[in-house]
Amino acid sequence: MKKIGLFPMQLTGRIIVIMSMLLFVIMLFSPAGKVFAGGQWFVNTSAQVTEGNYIFDGSTTAYYFYGGLRYQADRWSISASLPLIAQRDDLVTYTGGIFLPTGGMHHTDNDMTDRFGGGMMGGQSDWEGEDGMHGMSPFSNLNYGLGDLYLYSELLLLREQASLPFLSLNAQVKIPTASRSKNYGTGAYDYGLGLTVRKSMNSFLLFANVGFLVIGDPADVTFNDPITFGLGLGKFFNQGRSSFMLYYQSYSEILPGYQPPSQISLGYYFRIFRTLTISMVALAGMSDTSPNVSFLSGLQVGL
Repeated sequence: MKKIGLFPMQLTGRIIVIMSMLLFVIMLFSPAGKVFAGGQWFVNTSAQVTEGNYIFDGSTTAYYFYGGLRYQADRWSISASLPLIAQRDDLVTYTGGIFLPTGGMHHTDNDMTDRFGGGMMGGQSDWEGEDGMHGMSPFSNLNYGLGDLYLYSELLLLREQASLPFLSLNAQVKIPTASRSKNYGTGAYDYGLGLTVRKSMNSFLLFANVGFLVIGDPADVTFNDPITFGLGLGKFFNQGRSSFMLYYQSYSEILPGYQPPSQISLGYYFRIFRTLTISMVALAGMSDTSPNVSFLSGLQVGL
């Protein structure tokens, strides 16, 4: 049995699952939360395009359109997000909050040998040829479907003070609502638990997070449950109305025998009004199991 530190992987996973669910219960029913009293609701939407070779011979592209709802109280928040997915092939799956090259894991064992264990052939866009396009739109022949439902929560542990940083406990749960036959999801639940620390220094913000993910395994692939790590630097402008955020994120091994996901992103955030914020994020992958590039544009509205 695999271990993390002194604890068996299976036991560690169960602890993470229990703690994640307990944190969601605390968010909803703690006296401090007063069950959705005194906070604010936010509606958010975003569009993302992700392109990469990953571990395949050709590139693959996917489009995600997210809709979400968030409630922010004084010491805690809870949010939900559900994407609409558009993609031509079934080589990449979004699970655990990560794009993973699963290579058609819902296929038969012989097909899996060809596509997942035998060199990762495939992924070339149907509309690309010798002359580039064949006269077809890149949106032609896309398959559409709903992705998995994600629930996130954050609990404030320590408020930032002159000599102390901000500290919070975070949890996420993925509910498998996506089609596994189209490889939109794994058909299994995911759980995650982590800590975030940040400290302001004049107009700069330094932040870091560490966590552990329990990624549910489909029938054909066994994932390792990774430790996650992130480090970021932010800079505020215009009395805090706009900001740039540089963020690096990495994981321990997820797909056995392949490099773990690793990526760096640059985000721009602008608060147009007190309750209206736009965001733009560009991401570059730094490993074979990460997308080459990804672009996201979002909008958040306070109710």
